[in-house]
Amino acid sequence: MVPVVLLSQNPDRLAKRFYETLSRYEKTTVFSPGYVALPDDSAKFAIIGTGQLESYNAPFGVLVIHDPPPTAKRLKLSRGIVPLIVSDSRRSRRLLRDCENPTVCCGMSQRDTLTLSSITGDRALVCVRRSIELPGTELDEREIGVDIGQPCDADTVMLLTAALLIGGVEPPDSGFLI
Repeated sequence: MVPVVLLSQNPDRLAKRFYETLSRYEKTTVFSPGYVALPDDSAKFAIIGTGQLESYNAPFGVLVIHDPPPTAKRLKLSRGIVPLIVSDSRRSRRLLRDCENPTVCCGMSQRDTLTLSSITGDRALVCVRRSIELPGTELDEREIGVDIGQPCDADTVMLLTAALLIGGVEPPDSGFLI
C-alpha cells in the first residue's frame, strides 16, 4: 500500500479530488476529517488528509503539500517519504528546509521536476523535465497527456499526475483522466 498524506488548509477537498482520481486506476481508500471511504486492506493507495503534521515515518509514502496552514512547522520525514510540492509555495519549501529526501517539485520553472507543456480547458500535457530516483520508483523524462474531467487548477493537475507516477501507475495511451 502507498500512503499518500495530504497536508493542506482544506484537506477534505483535496482528499476528495485525489480519491476520485487515484481510484480510477487502483483500489484506493481515504481518511480525512470530513471525507472517509471504507477502509480496504487490499487498496494500493491510502489517502490521509490533515491540516497539521509534524513528522511522517513510514518505509515508503508520498507527502503532498498543497496550500499548507500558516501554523505548520518544519517536518521530520523518514527516508522513504517522497515530498511532493508546488515550487512557488514559500510555506511548502519552508516546511522542508531541513529535509534531505529527494523532493518532486511541480511548477513552471526550469528547475521543477514536473511542469505543464500546455493546458486548455479540458486537456493538459504534463512534462517530467528530469529523471529523478525516488524510494521505490524512478521518474523518467517524458510527456504525459492528461484529460481534465472536472475543473481544477494547474497545480492540482501536476500534483495528481506526480502522485500517480510515484505510486507506480503507468498512464494509458490516452493519458490520465483527472
